[in-house]
Amino acid sequence: MCARSLELSMTEIFTEDFTDKLPADAVLAGYTICETVLDFNRRRLQETGRSSLIEDQHAYLNALALFEVYSETHPLNIRYEIPNLGTDAEKNSTAITEFFEKLKANLNELIVQQKLSDFRRNYADKFNKTTFYKFSDEERDRVKNALHELRVLVNDLNTLTDDHKARLMNRLGKIHVDMNLSLSDLDHMWGLLGDAFVVIAKHGNAGKLIVERLYQIIATVWHVQARTEGIDPRSVNPVRLFRDSWPR
Repeated sequence: MCARSLELSMTEIFTEDFTDKLPADAVLAGYTICETVLDFNRRRLQETGRSSLIEDQHAYLNALALFEVYSETHPLNIRYEIPNLGTDAEKNSTAITEFFEKLKANLNELIVQQKLSDFRRNYADKFNKTTFYKFSDEERDRVKNALHELRVLVNDLNTLTDDHKARLMNRLGKIHVDMNLSLSDLDHMWGLLGDAFVVIAKHGNAGKLIVERLYQIIATVWHVQARTEGIDPRSVNPVRLFRDSWPR
């Protein structure tokens, strides 16, 4: 009876009202989903004395489906692998729980980085020692959309090694965390220029779509930096210079 009650409570938790009230920030929303699932798991363990029950499978499948659909339209820009599920309901529930535990830890790391960045920004503003680069809403959305497309492209490019994928996803994740209206430096974004050269040198036309998205971010970063420094962004076109360096 306890397992049935908990299964119903999971369904009741992930209502339309729950999804409507998720934080606007994708990382915080993803963390909220993870925490909700794991809280359900803790309560189930307390009430049943077991870490997984066959009756709970639908509840966990429901949670996994919610996360998959949400993450497709709200990129987290971190690397994760959806668990492979089989016919064993108890093993499926355990695998999904372990997935959310790992995902929560990774998202928490991004949240800590974001909070540290916020504190630094507040102190820098107080002491008036730092120049801030401010992205307009349109520019910020353009970068975030490119980051989302990059995450998908990087995962799908089979010629990339796992180590290279991890490095790229790590950089994309950091950029996503720091994509606020103002930043104290743009160094990590300019690092994408080097990433693009590596992709072209190693993968040629196979990596063209990845490089095109990197171009979009680099071009936007240049416009923001030029505007802040009082420079006409048309005076130099880093994307054109980069294109000219492509091997023919």
